[in-house]
This record gives sequence, structure tokens and C-alpha cells, in this order.
Amino acid sequence: MPLRVNSFLAPKGCAQLQRIRGFTADISHHPFLRADAGNGLPRQVERLASTCTVLGLFSNWDCVLSEVQLRPGDTLLLYTDGITEATNDAGEEFGESRLIETLSAQAHLPVSSLLDALVTDVQNFSPTEQGDDITLVVSHCRS
Repeated sequence: MPLRVNSFLAPKGCAQLQRIRGFTADISHHPFLRADAGNGLPRQVERLASTCTVLGLFSNWDCVLSEVQLRPGDTLLLYTDGITEATNDAGEEFGESRLIETLSAQAHLPVSSLLDALVTDVQNFSPTEQGDDITLVVSHCRS
């Protein structure tokens, strides 16, 4: 499935989507994360903060456009709070820092393997039944 989505968004690869231009709506109070293509591991991870508020809640909606340069090998990650707010038996949250650690170390993996690694880390940290959804969207920028 991830390959079909990526192929739909950019059938000619990263050259077609060299920049992401638009807005990032605050859908769950979390930024997009971008892991750079880097030559080694761990990769640097950048937070792409939202440029506007939640879509659909306000009649007067204001938004600022932003632009991010993508390079072949970059990885984008969008996630919901079910990831960062997953708790362990001590009540500690998984948190964004653990998510960034895993993304930084595993961003070189194929999309499906990266998704598996991220979900496995959350489930190992929080072995009990999830109280919220675990939603991740991962996209690799190819040549």
C-alpha cells in the first residue's frame, strides 16, 4: 500500500516533488518530521511545525504557506497522538523524542520496514492494549 500512495503522489519520483509547498494543518498537535538523506546514521530529524490551525473548526481560517526542499533519500513522517501518548506500565508516555530516535536510526529502511519498526517500538514500550489509534504516514523521496 505505501508504494501505491507514493507512486500516486509522485509517479516520476522525487524529481517531481522536489519541494513540498503548502500548509501543514495542525491535525493532532504534532508536526511532520523530516529525516534528512544523510550519508550516515543516525540521520538528522527536523520538525516541520504546522503553519495554521485545525481545518474545519473555524469559519475564518487563516493559513501561511511554507516550503521545504526535499532531496533524494529524505523521509517524511506524519503521526497522530496515539503514537506519542502511548503509555507504559509506569504511566510514562512514548513521547516525540523516542519517535525521533527510532526515525533517525531507521529512516534508511524501506517504507514498510520503517513502519513496522516504528509500530514495534511503540508496542514494545506500551505492551497493553492501545487506548488510541496508531496512525503513521511515511514517505521516502526517491531520485
